Amino acid sequence: MRLARLPAALLCLLALVAMPGCNNSPTAPSTGVRSVITLTVAPNPIVAVITSPVGPVYTATWTVTLTEAGAVGCVVQLVKANVFDDASGKLVASTSYDDKDLLVFVGKNRVEAGGTLAVPLQVSYALSTTSRAASLTVTTSVKDDRGNTVESSLLVKIQ
Repeated sequence: MRLARLPAALLCLLALVAMPGCNNSPTAPSTGVRSVITLTVAPNPIVAVITSPVGPVYTATWTVTLTEAGAVGCVVQLVKANVFDDASGKLVASTSYDDKDLLVFVGKNRVEAGGTLAVPLQVSYALSTTSRAASLTVTTSVKDDRGNTVESSLLVKIQ
């Protein structure tokens, strides 16, 4: 007799476990806890051009795109790029925009939730060899609408 009651007890137990999943009330969409910033650089790799035969001096031009994917908007506080000589590892050039520079040169310094911001940059540099090959690091710092500071970085080759 005890065995006959076991399947009925299991059915009752399964029904109780499944009941919380049967809820017809709508749920509010979840919002992000902090900004999530993804960086891309175009073109990638960057092709430098000779701008002066003395040295020689090369100029690299690119666009950094910040994409927000965490459902929290943010203000970009810093976009910084450093060029390193591949042969020596030394820092040979640097450029940066703070939030005020972005307002002047880009027209805004804010990335809305789910939005993007494209920042054109350029730098000139000379290397220890006649090769134009170098490494570029791009670093950004943003302060999101919840007060979090979020930093992102990317390494790109210059040819």
